[in-house]
Amino acid sequence: MLAQLFQVLDTLDAERQATLDLDLRSFQYVNGALFRDRFDMPSFDGGMRKLLIEACAMDWGKVSPAIFGSLFQSVMDKDKRRNLGAHYTSEKNILKVVHGLFLDDLLGEFEAVKNNLTKLRASGDRYRPVAAMGKAYERRAQKGRRRIPQQVWTEIEAEIREEWSPEQITGRRRSSGGTAVSHERIYQHIYEDMSAGGDLHTYLRCRKKRRKRYGSYAKRGFRHKQVSIDERPQIVADKGRIGDLDVDTIIGKGHNQAIVTIVDRKSKLLRMKKVTRKTSTLVRQAICRS
Repeated sequence: MLAQLFQVLDTLDAERQATLDLDLRSFQYVNGALFRDRFDMPSFDGGMRKLLIEACAMDWGKVSPAIFGSLFQSVMDKDKRRNLGAHYTSEKNILKVVHGLFLDDLLGEFEAVKNNLTKLRASGDRYRPVAAMGKAYERRAQKGRRRIPQQVWTEIEAEIREEWSPEQITGRRRSSGGTAVSHERIYQHIYEDMSAGGDLHTYLRCRKKRRKRYGSYAKRGFRHKQVSIDERPQIVADKGRIGDLDVDTIIGKGHNQAIVTIVDRKSKLLRMKKVTRKTSTLVRQAICRS
């Protein structure tokens, strides 16, 4: 019976069998794969059955989630817990993050209207930062990047080689009724071409140092055709053998000195070497000597 109950708890309501017992159907789905693992059920005697019924009758909402979090973490296999990153975070530490993200704003808004029934009712139509953020993510997921035909890029690249600026190209295409391409997107195309070893950037009239756009990811530290860490072999990701190393640098004050760290993924053996300057030559020498 318990095995069937766990199966029901791990099944979405829409995917449950039509002939399922009404009592079992009343249990709500529990996400997070908490009831997904299957294991042998113990044989219950009268005393065990009585304890189980008493536990089901208890109001577990009065029990602090911290107790369950500590319990799950303590019974979980250490290696599996480490690989899944399943480490319990206390409510106190979670609130440190949540308060700064949105809770302080919501509490402040509530304090301003809690004693005024008219304002409290009207606040339902006011700006909600959390709801606005959710809608923004939905729009971003639905909006795909507009694909520009290759023929258009061929025309643009020819104009770049004639030393037309991206601003001029955008203005000409707008006035002539051609496919509209912003000058910013043309600059992105030029830098993508440069990263791939192309020469379009050499035709720019003013080749200033490119600045990182606000809100975008920095490209520093990336090498052309480097292999992503996500593509490492599974045996390395599982930390199952000695000799697979994680190498990193700890940057000192002023971004001058640094400490090179080398950690064996399985044994956790740590080696550290200080370098006076963060140059590729000194870092490479520190790795070899360590």
